[in-house]
Amino acid sequence: MRRRSTRSVLAAVLACVALVVSGCTTLVAGSASPAAPAETPADPTTTPPQAPPVDDIAWEDCTDNVQRAVGGELDRPLTFDCGTTLVPKDYDNPADGDYELFLLRGVSTEQTDRIGSLLVNPGGPGASGVDTAIGLALSLPDEILARFDIVGFDPRGVGFSAPVECLSDSFKDEINAAEPTPRSPEEIDEALDLSEEIGDECENKYGEELGNFNTTYTARDMDRLREALGDEQLTYLGYSYGTTLGSTYAELFPDRVRALV
Repeated sequence: MRRRSTRSVLAAVLACVALVVSGCTTLVAGSASPAAPAETPADPTTTPPQAPPVDDIAWEDCTDNVQRAVGGELDRPLTFDCGTTLVPKDYDNPADGDYELFLLRGVSTEQTDRIGSLLVNPGGPGASGVDTAIGLALSLPDEILARFDIVGFDPRGVGFSAPVECLSDSFKDEINAAEPTPRSPEEIDEALDLSEEIGDECENKYGEELGNFNTTYTARDMDRLREALGDEQLTYLGYSYGTTLGSTYAELFPDRVRALV
């Protein structure tokens, strides 16, 4: 797979990270909701097959972009880097090619006694870890920033990481017109029918490849990120569905866990 220049997505990052200050969730362009990983295809307790060597992260400074996105001077001594790295599309068949993951890290210029990276995920499934890393870098206690780089990534299928985009304009119109909180049997049936139609449309578009967007593979991506970041063990902060990613990682790689929250 040909790697995109990190600069090619920075303009889009500007639009997305601006939502951080208002607490909004970034949506993938062309879809009405974040893409959700498919069901895990294999038992996460099984030993993973051999994967190709870990790809280096191609970092570029994007402090100015983040600063413009949040509306002015940063009120903390931080720098931000944006980067990309490649992961196998299918860990069971590495020859099938790669997906490119997009990452962002926030680093305090006043670090002391650095431990490593704090990898973060906001859950969803389908929310942007890039947005979350910016928000946490701007809000976590100084004691944490002094010891850790704050690193977020858009999981496979989300945001700038090979986004799964299944919603046509007509489906978006149906979603917008649907009852947001179905209560009656008729409303519930309509919501279920619409969900099934969207699922069928997504399966028709992506076919078997849709199975690559799952919890186990995302956890394995996290281990490759850990290695690419230079950490012997993972320090991780997950929210909501992000806790499922953390527990799956711990089942797959119990000896590579430093701390999970």
